[in-house]
Amino acid sequence: MGWILSKLIGIYTLIVVANVILSWLVHIGNPNMTIRRFYWTTEQLVGPLLDPIRQLLRPLMGNVPFDISPIVLILLLTVLQNFVNAAF
Repeated sequence: MGWILSKLIGIYTLIVVANVILSWLVHIGNPNMTIRRFYWTTEQLVGPLLDPIRQLLRPLMGNVPFDISPIVLILLLTVLQNFVNAAF
């Protein structure tokens, strides 16, 4: 059971990384609709977890133009995955 949960967390982490890369491609003006659809799909999957992190970080970051919420989420997912691996 634990290894399944660990693998799911790993897959979700890869989706977060894909979302970051796709967001760069979309925001540099890539007109490819396939890339935009993949970005929209990954955003639907990771957005609900990134939004609260963004709200917590916004006062701390001020006007910094970087969104570090995916890094924070990946760190939290890694901690959770290590906990699951150790517990099971």
